[in-house]
Amino acid sequence: MVNLPVAEHSTSLLDELKATGSSFYWAIRLLPIGRRTDLSILYLFCRAVDDIADGPLPPDDKAGALEQWRTLLSNPATLPHEPLAANVRDLLVRHPLLRSLLVEILDGVAMDLPPGLQAPDQATFTLYCRRVAGYVGMALVRLLGCNSPAIDRFALATGDALQFTNILRDVKADADCGRLYLPAPLLDHAGVTTHDPAQILLDPALPRACALLAAEAESRYQEALDLFHDPAISDRERRQLRPARVMLGSYRLLLRRLQQRGWQAEAIGNRTRLSAVRLLIEALRCYTPGS
Repeated sequence: MVNLPVAEHSTSLLDELKATGSSFYWAIRLLPIGRRTDLSILYLFCRAVDDIADGPLPPDDKAGALEQWRTLLSNPATLPHEPLAANVRDLLVRHPLLRSLLVEILDGVAMDLPPGLQAPDQATFTLYCRRVAGYVGMALVRLLGCNSPAIDRFALATGDALQFTNILRDVKADADCGRLYLPAPLLDHAGVTTHDPAQILLDPALPRACALLAAEAESRYQEALDLFHDPAISDRERRQLRPARVMLGSYRLLLRRLQQRGWQAEAIGNRTRLSAVRLLIEALRCYTPGS
């Protein structure tokens, strides 16, 4: 049996989340402790299964580790008493309807197993983004106490926007791992002549393809923001959704940094990040009444 990744108990869950360097820390830092705990467990679960796909295990062991998580999620009482697994078990006791979303997230991570996606068709690209980001967003809003069609649409639009931004940020890193998440129709429309990750960075039309996906991301950001302010979402729900709003604002800033940097060969390998100070400012802004 493959050992599941565990979260250490030497620090609090929030400290573990902060140690990952994730911008998600600043999105939930100002929440009440109960919701901070639940959202930290969600993030650490997503991080752990993602690390399985991206880690050094042989491909068969990676698949086995993900399948082990899937089996355990089907019967949370069987989850081992290792820290992360125990936390996930407790989370599902409090929120049993979350189980199906966690399984969907696992299915998305499984799509990253070798050889991974390489210029997927549009349907596969859409499914992948829905699983690894949209369903994470839906799980997040459930943990924030929100559940309505309008809020789910907001979560899915936010998930697309964030995932498109992640893909644009990591084009070179993914290519180095033999992955190419930019969908084939977009590449073809931009005039990119190769779908080979090993060659994609050399194609002079790649910046145009990235610009097209960036425009789609901007459209999703605006759609999510419009939904956030839709009358179908109450003021109380908007207050509950502030962590998602922080992520929306932070990643939109990141996308704009990427657009300013560009996707030329000399720039695309530079890792673009937002500083902790900038993330904190965005969090405080989104927690301000009327934002």
